[in-house]
Amino acid sequence: MSINNDLINSIAKMIHEKISQDSTLIFQNQNLKQHLESFDKNDVKTELPSYNNIDLAGKLQLIQQNRMNRPGLGDEFVNSTPQQIKEFQEQLNKYQQISIVTGFYILDGKPPAPETDGPSASINLAINLLLQGKSVDLVVEDCCFEIFSRILDQIHKDFDFIPLPTLVTPVKPLQDFTIFIEKVGQNSIGQCLSMRAKDVTKFNSVFAKPEYSFGVGDGGNEIGCGKFKFENIKPKEIKCVIETDNTILCDISNFGGLLLSRTISSPQSYQICRYLLSEAYLVSIGVSCGLIDGVTGLQQISVDGMEFQKYKDICNQIWE
Repeated sequence: MSINNDLINSIAKMIHEKISQDSTLIFQNQNLKQHLESFDKNDVKTELPSYNNIDLAGKLQLIQQNRMNRPGLGDEFVNSTPQQIKEFQEQLNKYQQISIVTGFYILDGKPPAPETDGPSASINLAINLLLQGKSVDLVVEDCCFEIFSRILDQIHKDFDFIPLPTLVTPVKPLQDFTIFIEKVGQNSIGQCLSMRAKDVTKFNSVFAKPEYSFGVGDGGNEIGCGKFKFENIKPKEIKCVIETDNTILCDISNFGGLLLSRTISSPQSYQICRYLLSEAYLVSIGVSCGLIDGVTGLQQISVDGMEFQKYKDICNQIWE
């Protein structure tokens, strides 16, 4: 899909001028067209700000407090330094085609389904990259494909001007630059286990190592967590042994994915990815399409059991 840069710029300026930071669900269905019809970009006096100067150490401290009290993970969170993200940014400049792998299938959910942690941040990051001219595959397992397809369809209905990633299964080889967000990986004996030690191996593929990879996790059982020892992790058998070139750990994986999106934003993509594609919007449509909370196992608008207003507040601080 070609990107109309004039339209993107106009919409970004409109959002910057018209939308307050406290907005939640913005522009659904025909509302966007009504806003565009009434908006004269020549009336905008405010220049879009620059978002290049980011306090990475402060952002990482915000999202690395082990708020979820993961057993045995407390000491490992401090090892995720700003250098991990700086190297990510440097590597990103070398590649045009990107894969983002996500989708954690909760076998004991009610009903069994992919969880809300992972999809929203992955989609946000994918669209941010697309808005900047990258090509992006969103890679999900067969068991997650239908729900992700419905989510992307809903985004297209609401915002038909926004480019969407190509949704693929692991049958397609990963691109040379691959990001794993909340993607369970194999332990020392080749099993994929949930935080409750449920065996979900049959729902997860084995991936060839790409040229460059970045992992985002929160529990120790995700791809990328092989970089850390997790000597006190409980239960011990859940630990993933697969490493990525760079990895960050955070309280909830969506926080790490959003921080990546924040750090690579242009002034235009920042407006769209923060406001139009807010977590309030993406999580809510995700749940309406079939996602469940990975901790409660229920089809509810929450992520990892965290109270949703608190979750949104942290997300807003990431974007600031």
